[in-house]
Amino acid sequence: MDEKNLREGVEYVKAVLREMHTNAEERSFDPDEQAEWEAGAEYVRTSEAELVALEERKARIADFAPVATETGDGAVTSININTHTSRDAFDHGTLAADGGSELRGRALDVIEKHLPSFVSDEARENATQMLERRSKIDADVVARHIVRTSSPEYLRAFEEYIENPQAGMPRILGKAEARAAMSLTAANGGVLVPQFLDPTIVLTNNGSANAVRQLADVTSITTDQWDGVTSAGVSAEWLAEGTEAADATPTFQGPTISVHKAAAFLFGSYEFLADSGFNQVAELIADAKDRLEESAYINGTGSGQPYGLITRLSGTGPVVNGTSGAAGAANLVAADAYALDNALGARFRRNASFLAAKSTYNELRSVTDARTNFWSDFGGGLPAQLIGYNTYQNEAMDTTIVSGSNDFVLILGDFGVGYKIVDRIGVEIMYEPMVMGANQRPTGQAGFFAFWRTGADVITSNAFKVLKV
Repeated sequence: MDEKNLREGVEYVKAVLREMHTNAEERSFDPDEQAEWEAGAEYVRTSEAELVALEERKARIADFAPVATETGDGAVTSININTHTSRDAFDHGTLAADGGSELRGRALDVIEKHLPSFVSDEARENATQMLERRSKIDADVVARHIVRTSSPEYLRAFEEYIENPQAGMPRILGKAEARAAMSLTAANGGVLVPQFLDPTIVLTNNGSANAVRQLADVTSITTDQWDGVTSAGVSAEWLAEGTEAADATPTFQGPTISVHKAAAFLFGSYEFLADSGFNQVAELIADAKDRLEESAYINGTGSGQPYGLITRLSGTGPVVNGTSGAAGAANLVAADAYALDNALGARFRRNASFLAAKSTYNELRSVTDARTNFWSDFGGGLPAQLIGYNTYQNEAMDTTIVSGSNDFVLILGDFGVGYKIVDRIGVEIMYEPMVMGANQRPTGQAGFFAFWRTGADVITSNAFKVLKV
């Protein structure tokens, strides 16, 4: 580990030890607290000794002069005494700086060569794109996150923490590589989910059941807000000879999307948690995250949660009124799908898709099965097509059509252009050793509190049309 991280580690663990002492007040530590205290104290002792040795080495290095050798043509060249032939991607001690192209190169090595075999190519590609498409500062943060939470040492410590948190926490505190990853967390005691299990980094199209997340433009950030720029573009004109051109200067808008905290509390008996592997816990968190966001991406209010599509698109501009199939009733008819297609702007049709609940598609099928080319089913995992557009499902969409009400049942649009999802990278987990019942007595259960931050909003409302029946 490099000197900067080592010093940060010492200060972090000292702060944890001081907090433990303050929280205990005058009482003695229980056995688990004592073990954690001793592990932390041992880490401080060994790390400070390492820092002393490092200072001594730096003081003596001035005594050494470069060793040179004479070449055959009389020139003098220095001898390269570095016999290290292969770079350890996880060895921060050999980093020239805790950032820059070398750190990002190591993160790319980790993605390509050091992740478990079950990590999909899509997940690796998504993490690689995060490194290559970010600004220098953000890319450094992502690279540190990947390198520090993917090392074999950290994975072993994390697995022990999940299977036996009370014994696993001292291990994380006592191991330099594992503790370095903890320094990336926002709260003392929070433990980051390993990069290849972190849904804010690797939950790609193939890994998600959330259709909106599959279709939307998803960006991971390292701050609390995404700032964008949009424009309606430039208008061209036909111009006669000698005629003054009109002012076609475009106007710009700066949309912002804030991230909001979401959380999930997983709890069970001590026996169940001890027998569960860390893969299962991470998968449960990813599933809970997906289901919570699936609803927010449709009906989210934007207050403490993402803005939903229907919340933002239910105004007069994007809405297309349906055509009733029977007098006095509100029914879906084939003309409704065509009406959305006709209303959508030409520039958004090329990558447009339909989004609706399964029951809406079934109702459309029931009245259009006899129509040639209305539906196309290709099988093989490919989405069915409705009048030439792929269809995707979201059960948070309206499913019951009631005459006289405003039911927004079908969306057609280019989600990649029009809807933005922003994830603050890093899912953290904190352990709760004792769950209390309604009468504040222990239940013999423990739990994990997982939390993350995300946001979403419509960036271009013109990219969508919504059917109201």
